[in-house]
Amino acid sequence: MLYSSLAVLVLAGIIIYGFLSAPKVIRLDREIQVTAYKLKDASYAKTVTLTLKGAFAGKTNSYTGKLAVNRVQYDYCELNPDLGFMICALEGAKGEISSLGQVYAGSDYQTWSLALQRGERAPGYESNSFYYAIYGEDDPGDDRLILSYPAEDRDAAIQQYEALHAAWLDKLYSE
Repeated sequence: MLYSSLAVLVLAGIIIYGFLSAPKVIRLDREIQVTAYKLKDASYAKTVTLTLKGAFAGKTNSYTGKLAVNRVQYDYCELNPDLGFMICALEGAKGEISSLGQVYAGSDYQTWSLALQRGERAPGYESNSFYYAIYGEDDPGDDRLILSYPAEDRDAAIQQYEALHAAWLDKLYSE
């Protein structure tokens, strides 16, 4: 009887530990409207449709899944605000993965900022970058596009981006 009771308690402990230590995963299927601003050009503002279909893993604090900007979709993306990078690959891009920009998030993951830089366009698919999906095919120069969520206007978006970037740098250099 004593051994049976101990076995039941050990089994219950293992089950409870399994539930408590399991990674927290939040499934996302969301479309949001956000405004893209240029970091240096105060006159530029463009509304962007951002679509997320994937999962946010609480253990790694990262998003993995599909990401689309203005209907240009990447099927294999990872946004990791702890590391500060956003990498994606187009389906049929022969396994090529490209870094599309930086991603920063607040400590509660309720505020986000993406910084997209102009990258090289690979032959065969002209809109392989979210930067070009937002800006268009014209030569945009070298200014970054900033997308901050939630932000009411350009000043709030830039301030949020700068605060999240500074917090990320502080965390990076304190470790």
